Amino acid sequence: MSSGIYAFWSSRPVEQLQWFWTKYIVGVWVIVAVLIVCAMGELMVNKLAPLDAYIVNRPMFERKTFYIFIHYTPVLFAIFSMAFLIGCFLRNAVSAGVFSLLAWFTVLSLPYTKEDLEWMSFKYVRLQLVEGNAGPYLIHASLMIVIACLCAFTAWLVIRKNVYAPVSD
Repeated sequence: MSSGIYAFWSSRPVEQLQWFWTKYIVGVWVIVAVLIVCAMGELMVNKLAPLDAYIVNRPMFERKTFYIFIHYTPVLFAIFSMAFLIGCFLRNAVSAGVFSLLAWFTVLSLPYTKEDLEWMSFKYVRLQLVEGNAGPYLIHASLMIVIACLCAFTAWLVIRKNVYAPVSD
């Protein structure tokens, strides 16, 4: 934000902390809403498609709707929190968008680049869930939630201490 806009919003009666958490929570709600819409869309498509015995008799862990909610929620929560932190630190929408895409790409591709990190890959976690082993998922989800919380706390500190990286327009 330019100094004039920042000074304007700083003079408003809404506290910075309240504004910060309102923006963050609304962003998390948007993620949950998108996941619900996607899952409902899939349920409607599956309802319209002929249900054969193969689909009906599948265990819950193998159904995509269950997988969308269970697996992607912590990952998207972590990616959103990283993007939020980047936005708070850079205070420039274009630069924050570019660096947020880089963070998103890193989170999604890192497990496929190193063999030691295979336990973090979507494919590995899903296969373990299908086999009834929830351990890798719990570790993966816990890690993503910890990353999300650390990013949110760091973003809060960045705003509270008024720390930002000057980015030229």
